[in-house]
Amino acid sequence: MILDNKQSTYKIKRMKTSTSAVYTTLLTLLLMCHACTKSTQQKAAAIANGTYKGTFQRTGPNPGPLAQVTIAFNNGNWSGNSQTLDYPALCEGTYQFNSTANTASFYNYCAWYANIDFTLILSQQFQLTINGNTLKMEKDQGGGIKDVYLLTKQ
Repeated sequence: MILDNKQSTYKIKRMKTSTSAVYTTLLTLLLMCHACTKSTQQKAAAIANGTYKGTFQRTGPNPGPLAQVTIAFNNGNWSGNSQTLDYPALCEGTYQFNSTANTASFYNYCAWYANIDFTLILSQQFQLTINGNTLKMEKDQGGGIKDVYLLTKQ
């Protein structure tokens, strides 16, 4: 089949137009997917500086008592106390907030007696849920056991 100049020009223009349409469609879909991903990812806010009061409890098959606690957060530093001796084991240290994972890693600077339950020391990584002035911190201890802090900013 022999194409004259008008027919070949038309086919080339049609090919360019359809290629542009494909690229435009792909780019639009890519941007829409990126926008959807961004809007559904919610990052937790950092722990606001201040004093938080609330409760601590080790939950699970044999839950522990409900202890009244106070923890102060100040620019990556924390200090706290509990009305129940060493339950949980609070003192002072630092923490690092990870907004992507909604977690905070706690480091405790205090020396502890050998007779306490070292798993009750505020240390390691906790999952955070922040809702206004309410802060929930959870750490999975395994075996259906969790350490749960329910705190309210004062």
